[in-house]
Amino acid sequence: MFIFKFKNVPTKLIKWLIAFSIFEIIILAPLSSYVPILPLIKKEWGINNFQSGSIYSAYLIGYAFSSLIILPFADKFDTRKVFLLSCTLFVFSHLVFALFATNLILAWMIFLFSGAGLLGIYMIGIRIISDQFEENIRGTAIGLFVSANYASMSVSIFLIGNLLNYFEWRNAYLIVSIISATGLPIAFILLSNIKINNDTSSSNNALLDFNVLKISKLRNVILTYSFHTFELYSVKTWFIVFLTSIFVSRMYSTDNAVVISSNIAGIGLGFSMLGPVFGGYISDRFGRLNTSSILFLCSGICSLIVGWIANFDITFIILFAILYYFFLSSDSAIYSTMITEFSGKKLGSAMAMQAFIGYLFGMLGPIVFGFILDISEDFWKLTFSMLFVVSFLGIFLLQRIKHYLLIK
Repeated sequence: MFIFKFKNVPTKLIKWLIAFSIFEIIILAPLSSYVPILPLIKKEWGINNFQSGSIYSAYLIGYAFSSLIILPFADKFDTRKVFLLSCTLFVFSHLVFALFATNLILAWMIFLFSGAGLLGIYMIGIRIISDQFEENIRGTAIGLFVSANYASMSVSIFLIGNLLNYFEWRNAYLIVSIISATGLPIAFILLSNIKINNDTSSSNNALLDFNVLKISKLRNVILTYSFHTFELYSVKTWFIVFLTSIFVSRMYSTDNAVVISSNIAGIGLGFSMLGPVFGGYISDRFGRLNTSSILFLCSGICSLIVGWIANFDITFIILFAILYYFFLSSDSAIYSTMITEFSGKKLGSAMAMQAFIGYLFGMLGPIVFGFILDISEDFWKLTFSMLFVVSFLGIFLLQRIKHYLLIK
């Protein structure tokens, strides 16, 4: 599929795209490293499920609120400089976490800045790729970058999970952060001699246009994407904890249970990198709304039944994790594609609102999940079933968009 799409593209540009995607995996090495160590931090710092979940949510708060500044800022100034500053902020914040984080408040502050760096790397990275490729192949190019983002999550979990076999969590996190730092000089090399389409005219004041939310179909896509992030980040944060509880109940030590659970989640996340490409390709053939509705339903069904896998053998759990993460990621690129198709000349503001509202919901996901888990006394079946309801809310909004377009 990629060979067909890229057959008329200069080889040099294809190599650059592959290198840029590999760079993303390197720079985002600590992206999901907090999740496997969550049970260890809970124990060391004496915090509950709600508090530990809120640390990862700080990531998303930083991501969401920085989108209101960074994305409009990048409309006015050189996106390469904004991208490099974001990379530096991301790397530095994770080094600080490994070296100095000792309590909930400090961890919160660090992850707020890390989320801002992540926003710049991911969203500005998409804009940089968009400038390099023509419209007829731009979706495939961006899809590869999105897939690399999911691959970075898998690599992050695998790295920290296996390092925990040899180091305590702080040293393991530091090693992963140092690996991330090696991506900084790579970024400088990759961003040299590429074209950037920045409009620095006086008419572009780099301010948000909140009127994009008055466009019905655009507003519903943003809300559907928000339900998607709510589900996605709830699972990213808590699925490993759920697996850890399974293996602890089977008389594994907590440390061994964390390592096994991290590897299983890493395998699932590894396959999830295929999801955005698959979802985007299918939506090109059968329509954005129908495809995203079906994929959202599939991930919702997985959420409904995941609480019942505790008594199955490890082979079944691995296969289920692969299926779960695949469906969770499959509709990710479709929403971004619909944003570009529905927003017209207001793309910058639409992307900013998508990131802001979407990641506010993503921030709430792990917190609400942890809260329900606390009040239900670790009743995993009930808590995961909540995500099934969330998927139906998203499907309802997608069908409203479809109805609106049919009327038009």
